[in-house]
Amino acid sequence: MVVYRYRAFDSEGLLQTGELEASDQSAAVDQLQALGLLPVAAVAFDGPASRTGATPGNPRGRRVPQKQIALFTRKLATVIQAGLELDKGLEIAGSLGRTENLQRMVERVLVDLRGGKSLSDALAVHEPHFPRYYVPMVRAGEASGKLAPVLAHIATLMEESERLRQSVRSALAYPAILMVTAVGSIILLMTVVLPRFEPLFRDAGRELPLITRIFMAASDAMIAYGPALLLALLLAALLLQRKRREPGFRLGTDRLLLRAPVLGDVITRLEVALVTRTLGMLVQNGVPLLSGLAIVEASLTNTALAKGLGDVRTAVKNGSSFAVALQHAGIFPSLAVQLAAVGEASGRLAEMLIETSALYDDEMRTLIQRLLTLLTPTITLALSLLIVGIIGSVLVAVLSVNDLVM
Repeated sequence: MVVYRYRAFDSEGLLQTGELEASDQSAAVDQLQALGLLPVAAVAFDGPASRTGATPGNPRGRRVPQKQIALFTRKLATVIQAGLELDKGLEIAGSLGRTENLQRMVERVLVDLRGGKSLSDALAVHEPHFPRYYVPMVRAGEASGKLAPVLAHIATLMEESERLRQSVRSALAYPAILMVTAVGSIILLMTVVLPRFEPLFRDAGRELPLITRIFMAASDAMIAYGPALLLALLLAALLLQRKRREPGFRLGTDRLLLRAPVLGDVITRLEVALVTRTLGMLVQNGVPLLSGLAIVEASLTNTALAKGLGDVRTAVKNGSSFAVALQHAGIFPSLAVQLAAVGEASGRLAEMLIETSALYDDEMRTLIQRLLTLLTPTITLALSLLIVGIIGSVLVAVLSVNDLVM
C-alpha cells in the first residue's frame, strides 16, 4: 500500500486535505469519490524528499507557462474531437509544445495513462502546472463522456483570461514608458544639468530669480538626499510586500484598493469577469456550484473579493439562493447580481454567468480606453510643463546674469 496526499472538495465546497492508503492512484481517487469528495490531486507521499519543493511533474519547481498549457489543451481537444485515441492525441499535442518542461510533463502523463490511470488522475500528479479549475473540469468531462468539449471550454477559459490580462498590460505599457522616460529626463536635468550652472550663478554676485532659486534648492536636495530617499522607498516597498503576506493586513489593503476612485473599478471588473467566466464554465461542465465557488475563491488575487465570495459560498451552503447571497455580500456590482438572479430563475445560471463575463470584459476594456484617453495627455502635459519650468528657470537666470554684465 502507498500513502497518498490528497486535495479534494466536499459537497459543501470546502477544500479538504489529508492522507490515505491505497494500492495505486486510481484506487485513491475511487476512495475519495466514495466519500463524496471531488478529487483535485492525489500524489504519492515519498517522505522527506517531498519537502524539497519539487513535484513529480516539476522536478525543479519551474511551472509550465499558462499560454503553453492553454495551447496544449486546445490542441488536445482538437485531436480528440477528430476521433484520435486519447494517448495518441496526447503524443501529438505534447510534441507540438514549445517548451521542454511541457514535453516532459506530457511524457509522464502518457506513462501514467498507459499504466491504467484516467486522464484526470494523470494530470492531478502535475497539478501545480494547472489552474485550480483544470483537473476538476477534466474529471467532470470524463464522467459525462464529453471530454473533448470540456477541454475546448478549458482552453477558451484560459485564453480569455490571458487575453484580458494582456489587454490590460498592453493598454498600460505606453503610459508606463512615457512616465519612465519623462522622470528619467527630469532627474537628469535636476542632478546633472542644473548643478553645472550653479558656479556661474554664484559668481555673478546677484540674487537669482525666485523660480531659479526654487529649482536650484530642489536640485541640491535631490543630490544630497536622493539616494537615501530611493533606499527608503525600496525598503518601504519590501516592507509592504512582506506585510501583505499577513492575511489581516492584505485584506485591509485590498479593501482600500477596491474603494480607490478609478483603480477600484478596474480591479472589480477584472475580478468579476474572472469569477463569472470560471464559475460559469465549471457549472456548465458538471461541477457542483459549491465546489465551483470554492475553486474560484482560491483563484482570486484580491482577498477582499475572495472573502466576499467565501461569504456567498457559506450562504448558499446554508440554503440561500446564489443571487441573494451575492447581493448580501455587498461588494459585487448590481449588474452581476441581477444577471445571476435571471440565470437562476430561468435555470440557465451557467450560460448567464458566461454572458456576464463577456459584458464585464467589454466594459473593462472601454473603461481602460477612456482612462488612457485622459491619462496619456495629462501625464504628457504635466511632465512637459515641469521640464519647461526647469529649462525656463535656467534661461531666466542666464538672462539676468547677462543684464548684470551689460
